[in-house]
Amino acid sequence: MKQLKRAVSLVLVLTMIVAMFSMNFVQASAADTAAPLLGDVDRSGKVNIFDASEIQKSLAGFEGKPDYTAMKAQGLTDSITFRIADVDKSGVVNIFDVSLIQKFLAGDENAQKLGIGEPIDVEEPTEPTDAPPTEAPTDEPTAEPTQEPTGEVTEEPTSEPTEEPTSGALEDGYYMVGTLNGINCWQDNITADRKLNPDPDVENQYTLDWTFFDGDEIKVVKVENGEVTAWYNSDGDNYKLTDEGGKTGLCTVYFNPTGETTWSYKYITVQPKADEPTEEPTGEPGELTDGYYMVGTLNGKNCWQDNITADRLMIADPDVENQYTLDWTFYDGDEIKVVKLVNGAVTNWYAPEGDNYKLTAEGGKTGLCTVYFNPTGETTWSYKYITVQPKTVGPTEEQPTTEEPTSGTLADGYYMVGTLNGKNCWQ
Repeated sequence: MKQLKRAVSLVLVLTMIVAMFSMNFVQASAADTAAPLLGDVDRSGKVNIFDASEIQKSLAGFEGKPDYTAMKAQGLTDSITFRIADVDKSGVVNIFDVSLIQKFLAGDENAQKLGIGEPIDVEEPTEPTDAPPTEAPTDEPTAEPTQEPTGEVTEEPTSEPTEEPTSGALEDGYYMVGTLNGINCWQDNITADRKLNPDPDVENQYTLDWTFFDGDEIKVVKVENGEVTAWYNSDGDNYKLTDEGGKTGLCTVYFNPTGETTWSYKYITVQPKADEPTEEPTGEPGELTDGYYMVGTLNGKNCWQDNITADRLMIADPDVENQYTLDWTFYDGDEIKVVKLVNGAVTNWYAPEGDNYKLTAEGGKTGLCTVYFNPTGETTWSYKYITVQPKTVGPTEEQPTTEEPTSGTLADGYYMVGTLNGKNCWQ
């Protein structure tokens, strides 16, 4: 009898173990086969700021992160990892994908339309190779484009995508490339905002305004028909930007493709925005001009009233009475106010008390932005004296002079709409 009871007990235990194993197996299988979300780069089950960070780290070459540039070179743009990160479906993973995830989290309507956060096709290539795929994938991604396509694509190309070229869409010209604030912005990640423009006052000279950070390195390339055809310089060190050398903050890049003998780097020189385009200023910096200056904590640096610099002087807006503006590149966690400077002394604060104006990625107020300031206050702005708007936002989304602008301020006329450099610029 005792042996029978022991046998029954053993059977019951084995049955429970098998049941538990079966439950775990089914749950794991269900999780493994769940379709990932567009933009959920870290596969956490939701799209958040960490996904934007993962893409940024990859572009900066952090060890252990996917190398999306290498994946594209191998023709692996249909891999699930690549497509999850390529949120704007442009055929390249770059800083715009980071920006779109940030805008999506901030509730941007156009970013929402891209399908970020929706499940996508999970089919992956069986064996990644160095060569581009020779046969088109059989399944199309399930997320449909939000705008009208330019034509029907009957078969996928065998090497590079033809509908959204990543560099061919660039105009011919000279572009700045380099490592910018820790991000890989070299020849495989050229963007239109880094195109140098001809200087109308100096023959064969080109310029570009850019905000640099300590440790940035740059060169210039020539792009023709979407291909890099020349480097400046073609060998040797990069042009280095450092705090010690006084080449950080908002600066102007000066470039001459034939070379300039008075410049130490020959092809390139960089000067703080407030300086004249000479290689080395000869005099001591003068006193600050009377006016309104932005102060705050900028990219972790103390830029308050004891560290006011000329590049943060607000400029009077010629189109809006009593309004001042300043273009600046902000980072998550920056905080600002505005002060009035008279004879080198701070005489007024805006706001004189209360919290600082906070810039966050979640709020969509990072990257290159325009600061708008009114010393008498603006009742339509939530902060009264200050509002900040992303520099690249089109006039149909947000107007600079109001916190929550409408499209009704557009003048009657004809406007261009479309997909521009992978961005939704439709109606």
